[in-house]
This record gives sequence, structure tokens and C-alpha cells, in this order.
Amino acid sequence: MRLRIGLLLAGVALSAALASAQTPALITSWTTQTAIYPTGFAAQMHGAVYSGDSIYVFGGNNATDGDTRKSWRLRVNKYNGQIYQSDALTDLPANGTQRYAYINAQTVTTNSVVYIAGGGWNTGGPNRNVTTIVKINNGTGVIDTITTSLFPSPYDPELGGAAITSAGYFYAWAGDSQSGTPVTYDTCVVAKIQPNGDLGAFSTTLPVPDPDATGLTGWWFPSACSVGNYVISGVGIPNSSQLNADAINKVYVASTNPATGAITSWTEQTTAPLPINLYGAELVAVNDTVFCIAGRTNGGAAQNVVYRSTFNTSTGTLGPWTIVDAQLPSATHYQEALYSPDSRSIYVLAPRTPATGTTPQNQVFISSPLFPRDPIPLAAEKEWSLYE
Repeated sequence: MRLRIGLLLAGVALSAALASAQTPALITSWTTQTAIYPTGFAAQMHGAVYSGDSIYVFGGNNATDGDTRKSWRLRVNKYNGQIYQSDALTDLPANGTQRYAYINAQTVTTNSVVYIAGGGWNTGGPNRNVTTIVKINNGTGVIDTITTSLFPSPYDPELGGAAITSAGYFYAWAGDSQSGTPVTYDTCVVAKIQPNGDLGAFSTTLPVPDPDATGLTGWWFPSACSVGNYVISGVGIPNSSQLNADAINKVYVASTNPATGAITSWTEQTTAPLPINLYGAELVAVNDTVFCIAGRTNGGAAQNVVYRSTFNTSTGTLGPWTIVDAQLPSATHYQEALYSPDSRSIYVLAPRTPATGTTPQNQVFISSPLFPRDPIPLAAEKEWSLYE
């Protein structure tokens, strides 16, 4: 029996090593799982990350209590990919009337700490002008502490982007101000992540470009991820218009200085525009592959698209986007997408579909595994010596 267990553990270690080095397999199918939250609850416009063995969901807007400060832990079975338990965690801070909506691309994590850039409102109050720092207990999976770190004034984004680079810098950029001054931001800020998970002081760095040279700056509903020390962002809607008719398909890569965190350039990926104009999409990086998932096109129509591109870390460029993976079961927007290195699937929290209109749905789309999953452990038996 010890020999069999040793072989099993060796297989688990090998599959984990392969998953961290290989190109993801094609997504051949998506499974829809419903009732991921308790009955009567569903959310949209939320932020979500994968940490430890679970999906963590923060804020959003739901049919129960409007804009929300709720936090959830959705535990994932790494052997079959299903969510098997949902637990309500500590609420995010109230801070007056400010809640946590419109944070889809503004929520990121590293080393069991979650960073939520800004956050908006639906019924009143200004946007948040801080990054909320949520520290998760490695042992219990619950929230230990929630603190905030102030942005340089007047930055208070919702519907912007955020990312963390390998050098340990946190970036937030673009989004709208809600106050109307400016209508949308071209601002990009950066802070060094400290050994304890806190953030050092923020500074401003190179702003996002004006993609069509109108002189009107700012991006709205951008998509966001990072690979190594590069930040990748789709523009979404440019030029302060806040009109969904103005969505574009341009994608930029920001080069960063690993020593200082400064962004040294934003480079348009002229050979890798998205196949359609898209805003509110989700970018998910898995090794050197970047997936672009869902969102809306000009006029607001939700999409079920799944695109992939290979990122070249030597040149800092994206390859052309291809449509080779299974598309989502339904179009969706105000979604969150993330990758689990445990189950090796992509999860799309898919609250809004054309069939359900404006009513948030209690469901998730789960991709076929991108790498082989770990084998299910053998049932406990009597320990046999090799020599018995």
C-alpha cells in the first residue's frame, strides 16, 4: 500500500508541475452549476479571486439588498471542479454609504491577500478613493483583517482595471469618477506590496494612452490581467464618452520597471486587436496564455465569446486572438472570470444572461480542465509493507 501511495503522490506532484509549465489544453466544454449561493441570493458587478482552495467573492449588486458589502467563500472540489460549499464571511467596511459595486476587473490577489481598487455605488455617495486590503487566514480560509490604503487624490475609480506583477507591485488604472470630474480617468497608480501584504505609498505612473487621438482621455470598462512584469489591458470604452456605442477592440501592454514599479510604456498590440469591439470583458492569464471572456459589444449586447492569445514574455507582445475553445453556454455580462490552479478550470460567475434580463443569476460556468486534474485519493486501507 505504501508503494501505491508513493506512486499516487508522485503523480500528483507531476501533474501540478506540468500545469505550471505547459500551454493550456483547449476548452472542450463548459458545465453550468447553479445554486452556488444560498437560496435567494445572487450578485452581479462583484469582484472575485481564487485563493487557497476557494473562490472569494466580494461586493456587487444583488436582488436582495441592492449594492452590497458581502463577502463569500466558495469552496472548490479540485477533483471534479464543482463548488461544494458556500460560506458567508465578514462584510466589507461600510465607510458611509459607499458600497462595493462595479469592481469586476479591479479585484486581484497574491499570497492570500486580496486587493480591491476603489468601488462604486448604485444608490448614492461617491466612489471609494482607497484600495481595500483583505487578508485571508491560510489555515481557516476566513478573513483575518480588512484595511484600506488611500489613492492619490482625486482618484476614486469604478469600472477600471487592476493587476499585480511578479515583482510585487499593485497597479490600478482608468475607470470613471462618478463625480464627473473627470468623467473617466487616464490615471494609473502603483504601490509596492509589503512583506506583510500591506501596500506602500501610492504614486502615479504613466497614464493610459488616448487610443484614437481625440484629445479626450480615459478608459471605461477595461479588461485586465498581468503576465510576469507586464500588464495587459483591453481599452473597453475610450474618450470619456461613457457610451456603449463607442466600444473598441484595442489592447495595450504596459512594460514595467521591476525595480521601481514605474510603467515605462503602454504599447498598442496592433497585430492582436480583439476580434470584435468589446467592453466589460474578463482577461484570465494561465501561464503564457491569455483568455478573453464574455463582456458586451457596441450597443450593449452581451457576448458568450472565449478568445485566447499567446503572450511572448521575451518581446512583451500578444499573438493574434483565436477562437479555438468552446464558447460559453450563454452570453453574459457583469461577470467575473478566474482560474483555479487546483481544479485547473476557469470559472465564470455569470450573473446576467439575455434570457434572464436584469435579474442576477445564482450560477457559474466551469470549463473543462486546462491540464489533467489530480487523481482522486485512494480510500484508506490497512498499511501494507512492501515486504508483507
